[in-house]
Amino acid sequence: MEERYPEVKDLATQSGLNETGLRLQKEIEIVRKELVEAEGRLGKEIELVRKEIETVRKEVVEVEGRLAKEIEQVRASTLRWLVGLMTGQTALIIAALFAIAGK
Repeated sequence: MEERYPEVKDLATQSGLNETGLRLQKEIEIVRKELVEAEGRLGKEIELVRKEIETVRKEVVEVEGRLAKEIEQVRASTLRWLVGLMTGQTALIIAALFAIAGK
């Protein structure tokens, strides 16, 4: 008989299975509580990040506005410089032409 049915050392009993089931249920409940806490923390962190993103967006809009003004000022300054340069060159060319014509 021992040859056909060797001794089973790790035989699962109903009480052993019940204890294991209860332990697993406790562990599952602990993990569920930890997940709920983690979700709460993540929700708070997500909200903080959203606020930070909104702050950065506002700052970007402000910087874009300032840059647009500065670009317009540089354009106007460059245009004034070019007009002055062209006026000076035109006056120089006219003076040179009068000098050549007066000879």
